[in-house]
Amino acid sequence: MKRLSIVLFAVATVVLASCSGNKFRVDGTITETDMTNGAMIVMMDFFTGEADTSLIVGGKFTFSGPADNTTVKRINLVTRDNRPNYNYCTFVPEKGVVKINLDEPETMEFHGPVNTALSKYFAGVEAVRDNYYESMEALGDYSAMEGGMEKALEVVQTYNDNMTAWNDATFAENKDNAVALVILLIQQRLYDFDSVEELELYLDGAADFVKENDKVAKQRESLIALSRTGEGAKFVDFTGEDPDGNPRSLSDFVGKGKYVLVDFWASWCGPCRAEIPNIIKVYNEYSKKGLVVLGVPVWDERVDTDVAMAELGIKYNQIFVGNDRTPTNLYGISAIPQIILFGPDGTIVKRDLRGDAIEETIKSLL
Repeated sequence: MKRLSIVLFAVATVVLASCSGNKFRVDGTITETDMTNGAMIVMMDFFTGEADTSLIVGGKFTFSGPADNTTVKRINLVTRDNRPNYNYCTFVPEKGVVKINLDEPETMEFHGPVNTALSKYFAGVEAVRDNYYESMEALGDYSAMEGGMEKALEVVQTYNDNMTAWNDATFAENKDNAVALVILLIQQRLYDFDSVEELELYLDGAADFVKENDKVAKQRESLIALSRTGEGAKFVDFTGEDPDGNPRSLSDFVGKGKYVLVDFWASWCGPCRAEIPNIIKVYNEYSKKGLVVLGVPVWDERVDTDVAMAELGIKYNQIFVGNDRTPTNLYGISAIPQIILFGPDGTIVKRDLRGDAIEETIKSLL
């Protein structure tokens, strides 16, 4: 399923100058004393999660390290009480001196080639987003007008198309530097591909560090698994536990001569919880006609799952797998809920069922 993602970035003033060796150095300032008492500055690598810290001394802070055009750093103020703030910036650690004023992170001036490309990309993201907001504002209260919802959806689709076009054009120009990973991972363009062939075509000509990034590799594996478990394919078995802690497998339910609706969900997932009433409805209506309904809580703790089941009134069977990612890896699931209908012989009939389509599909078969 295509996913729309709006990511907001604040980029600080960055001036790159000559520096001895292949290194970068950050010379930063911040003078908001009401925020900085007891605070520190954190610099984190977006892709590895590695972090470094610097104390604020006299309104100044500094970082240094090897220059690297294949990654992106984020510098942000962390207060003693973790107060939310907008004192952060994003940059590529290119060779030279980076001057940052966290009091005015919206100001930017880039001279290094990769940071210039990053700045241009962020500006384009801002422009596409601003156009979206202006178009929605022009609609006014679209929910009260005839055809308003359709017009709003058209605006959203236009935003989606424009953002995808901007991502793709920028990616094509920056396949050899960190901007490519910004688009794939931070803007989540990586998760828009429907097949591994489509992904590989997109990555053609990209630098090895882009193609071999851990998250890119995992998504490639996910798409391969997705192709093996598409509609018309036989189910792939996995094992978890029933409510009493006994081993329970998917094959205990699927391939036994009945249609089986399986919901991969989690207690913390808002869209998952929104679909539960639809699933309970078909369970109450069609279980007497032979439908089997099964939940598979994933990426979750058992105690949280139990609380959610009680809150939502879930009575149908569950296979508890906790944080074991085997089921989602086998079915190429990178986002939940994932609701799959299996046929009596264990063949996958439908994937990505949502909303009214759940009952409509089951009603047509039963």
